[in-house]
Amino acid sequence: MLNYRQWIHRFPDQQKAAIDAAMQSVSLAKTRHALRLLEELDQEQRGPALDVEVLSTYNLEPILPILQLAISCLPSRAHLRLAPLDDIEGHISRPASAATGGHSDARVILWRLEEVLPEAFYPFSHGFPERLATRLDQLLERVERVVSLHQRNASGIPLFLSTIPFPIHFSNPVFAAQHAVGMFASVSRVNQKVYEVASHNNGVHVLDLASWAAFEGRVQADATLEFLARQPLSPKAQVAFALFIARSLRLLITPRRKVLALDLDNTLWGGVVGEDGVDNLKLGHEFPGNVHLRIQRELLELRHRGVLLVLLSKNNEADVREAFASLPDMVLKWRILPSARSIGITSMKIYARPRTSWVSDSTVSSSWTIPTMSASRSGS
Repeated sequence: MLNYRQWIHRFPDQQKAAIDAAMQSVSLAKTRHALRLLEELDQEQRGPALDVEVLSTYNLEPILPILQLAISCLPSRAHLRLAPLDDIEGHISRPASAATGGHSDARVILWRLEEVLPEAFYPFSHGFPERLATRLDQLLERVERVVSLHQRNASGIPLFLSTIPFPIHFSNPVFAAQHAVGMFASVSRVNQKVYEVASHNNGVHVLDLASWAAFEGRVQADATLEFLARQPLSPKAQVAFALFIARSLRLLITPRRKVLALDLDNTLWGGVVGEDGVDNLKLGHEFPGNVHLRIQRELLELRHRGVLLVLLSKNNEADVREAFASLPDMVLKWRILPSARSIGITSMKIYARPRTSWVSDSTVSSSWTIPTMSASRSGS
């Protein structure tokens, strides 16, 4: 389950406790109680308005309250509207104002193999492989058509298009993996099409339910609820599903972090440079040095994505420079920005708090005094 508590850390204790109770119990009564308490907060505490339209081929009505709570935790003043069940093209064929009855900040489309390609479950009853291949081609065309309709009638509204999770309950999984139009290959081709249309169309985002379901495992599916209510998620998975949707929508209302402030000891390398010496620091391809090497590679990736990396440390600057210069497996390199200057922790916190994240071996460092620097690969 995603750690939603970092989203709600500024909520009053009463609201935080109610949200925790609802998330842990998956109780409808507790979920509604938490939503009522959130409505008591002022607009600034609740966050920006976020109006989301959800279109689905399966029944989301039973989990609408927990979905609303999850999106409210971003935080936002969430308003969710469900479109008619399994009527995706019919709904988005109308202009956005007529289809939604008002303004939408996002449109989410969720679909499953059970509804969009049911023939894949019974391939030999549906002309495997020729007829099934034809149906798969039609589904791929449908993905493109849905995106085209959305852009024609709801231009400017971000579209979150889900991938298709691999089904849990079906027969003959060995055969499903043996043919280009078998179930597994068919799901993979549809998901590839989703990635392609998102790559080639501005404002289209992938909502990767396939990866979410893979991480959750078999516990996310409930066959009884599927048969009873056409709602396939187990009670525990309903919360995880709602938080996953919320996290995916969070980019609409949360500014991207632009600065990542880094500690050094037991973060960029193992050990304490001022106590252990440079020769005894751990960084390399064997444990535990490979842990810190992995951290540096992840940081370099962030650097290439435009995030400024800065070092904040209470170490002696000469020791740190020596470590950067002499450790053979250092991925990050030392570079002082032209405008860098020494600043105290108080001024740094005031300057960087809104869009700065911190990476350290402890939760808080208390006396950072090293000049602000960027860490980047040589020549970048």
